[in-house]
Amino acid sequence: MSKIIVFFVSLFFFIALYVVIIFEFSYKQGLFQFSELWIGDVYKVKDYINSQATDKQRLLVFGGSSSLFGFHGDYITKNTKYSFINYGSHAGLPLNYHIDRMISSVQEGDIVFFPLEFDYYSRNMPKDDYWYIHNMLAWDREYKKYITYMQIFKSYLQNSPIAFLKMFLKGTYTKSTKNENIVDNMQRIWGQDYQEFDFTYKSLSAYGDFCTQVGNIQNYEALLINKYVIKDVSDFFISEYIRLMEFAKAKNVKVFLIYPPTTQRQSLHIAKNLPKLIQQLDDYNIKIYGNFSDVHFEHKYFFDTDYHLNHEGTILRSSVFVNMLLRMEEEGLL
Repeated sequence: MSKIIVFFVSLFFFIALYVVIIFEFSYKQGLFQFSELWIGDVYKVKDYINSQATDKQRLLVFGGSSSLFGFHGDYITKNTKYSFINYGSHAGLPLNYHIDRMISSVQEGDIVFFPLEFDYYSRNMPKDDYWYIHNMLAWDREYKKYITYMQIFKSYLQNSPIAFLKMFLKGTYTKSTKNENIVDNMQRIWGQDYQEFDFTYKSLSAYGDFCTQVGNIQNYEALLINKYVIKDVSDFFISEYIRLMEFAKAKNVKVFLIYPPTTQRQSLHIAKNLPKLIQQLDDYNIKIYGNFSDVHFEHKYFFDTDYHLNHEGTILRSSVFVNMLLRMEEEGLL
């Protein structure tokens, strides 16, 4: 009998300890197996940038990290008539999230560009996508599209004590920015002559870019394993695009799809299926603006992946972007 009592007391103790750990680390600190808290911090900075008044025509970019690492806002603003805001973040987030971010961020009359990574065109709705669910629970709990209560419950259960131990060893807990005044930090950083790159919100420019990163891909050949084959356009993409354009029409917002930056050798694999993608989109009167060949560059212009440009790359891509804007102005699109 005593062994049974000890067993149940021990079981109760470990369950209670597990609940306390989950509450402290996951619920309060936002630490989950797949959560990346820096993304939430980045959005706080971008929202602040977006809240600033301007007399110029606003131009915003939304999408994954190829946009976050893909522009030089200062160059664009100085060489155009537009006030540039980069809302690029992470390609792990589903298309619906980027669109809803746009819907909540734009003003009437804004111009918006989506340089979507190519796999967005074939992705389905993010059901059972626990990377997405963990990140929403970590830094945007109000957003629950395609997330069920059962998935939320499972998300908390996925955080094993071993996972928390790994977080401790990586220093994840100590890197929390929960008590930081992010906007004040950025105002101070933007006032400095030099801004160091460190993969946090503190690396953002005053336009929402990561554009100070220097160096280029070291193990370039290894990146070519991923062929980035373009698959068939999904019904989910079409439905989200229709939703996007209905909102844009109602709010007098101009929205354009454009090409993301790619390495020259990577682009050879993409180009094989690009005509198929363009045809499938054309069947729905959807167009990707610009020229694909204009935004694939030598690997020396890429920082750490074949979608992330380095400092020189952001300027090169931004010059291409400025030229595209001038052409679109001449065509009466802007």
